[in-house]
Amino acid sequence: MSSKNQWGGKTYFASDLHFSHPNILVYEPQRIDATINYILDHELVYDPEDREELFSTQKQIILEAIRDKDYETWTDFLKFHNEMLIYNWNKVVKENDLVYFLGDFAFKDKTEAESLGRRLNGHKVIILGNHDNRKFNPDGSIKYNPNLEAHFKAAGFERVEFSPITLKGCFVLSHEPLYYSNESTPYFNIFGHVHSSPYFTTQSDYHFCACLDRHDYKPVQLKVYDDYNPMDIEDEEVKNKHETE
Repeated sequence: MSSKNQWGGKTYFASDLHFSHPNILVYEPQRIDATINYILDHELVYDPEDREELFSTQKQIILEAIRDKDYETWTDFLKFHNEMLIYNWNKVVKENDLVYFLGDFAFKDKTEAESLGRRLNGHKVIILGNHDNRKFNPDGSIKYNPNLEAHFKAAGFERVEFSPITLKGCFVLSHEPLYYSNESTPYFNIFGHVHSSPYFTTQSDYHFCACLDRHDYKPVQLKVYDDYNPMDIEDEEVKNKHETE
């Protein structure tokens, strides 16, 4: 993958951070395991022989907190969940890299969410998701909200998109999957929203799911995107035209 963005770095895709969202641990329980592993790797000092027991104990504590609606313990654990996500993001993304983030950013007061977002490396573009407080016009289109745009820019996003966008003429970036992207169309849909749902494959010839739950909670590069150059197709078309004349 040799394609460079305008800052000379790499291009990544990611979706569905869900900072500070209590129920994400219910919907996507594998995040509990990832968070506990982060705690054991970065927050605790212990004998390595005790790791399995400590993991089991920590998991039992948070599962009981969720079951009993012990929101204090639940919220404390979410702070480590947030730190795990930031650590994994910054382990991959560097200063000159570009990340297209496909929505569902945070469940927190604005000040806290903005602080978390500013800690994420790279140049960032967000396409708003269903949990990003977007609103709809009567015709079904997404309503522009300057206050919401200002909030996400304060969180470190350089561009805030309220609707899907298209890159390189055929890569359609959206929060929810778009069903018009299939083998009979020229479009390739990069989306989030579905997390680890078994009803969606991670990648096909015409789509890619960028949900962090499918990629070890790290933004990912996409070879089909990096390798695609519309000019190559245009050059080939011109070449074929001259050869037939």
